[in-house]
Amino acid sequence: AGTCCENGCGCRRESAKAVQFYKKAAAAGHPGALYRLRIAELNGELGLSKSPKEGVKYLKRSAEHATAEFPHALHELALLHERGIDNVLFVDYEYAAELLAQAAELGYAPSAYRLGECYEYGKMGCPQDPALSIHYYVSRVLLLSACAS
Repeated sequence: AGTCCENGCGCRRESAKAVQFYKKAAAAGHPGALYRLRIAELNGELGLSKSPKEGVKYLKRSAEHATAEFPHALHELALLHERGIDNVLFVDYEYAAELLAQAAELGYAPSAYRLGECYEYGKMGCPQDPALSIHYYVSRVLLLSACAS
């Protein structure tokens, strides 16, 4: 319902109503709603004030509830830990790699690709490991081909 209100699918576009639906679903632990609220909080969308602290809070909750259908929060939280956010989130490469691995295990191709890069070039504290690099690159290709089928 939140997505419908946000995008005007079958109803009028109403950001405030979309936020209400997202918050209700988020309170029930829905990872997609938690993720969307995170994006809205971080970027100041849907009429919400830009609040990185709140956005990260929702993102962490979404990552805790990640599923194969909603692995996005794990990936985004990993990217944030790779970059950090001043006074909100510190850089932690080891944790970022762990989150990427969790998302890749759930079948999220962008995370598998990022891990392939990390092991190929020795980024984010990962050792250069051609075998692991190939493993993650191949799993990404397999994931993408499965999605195309």
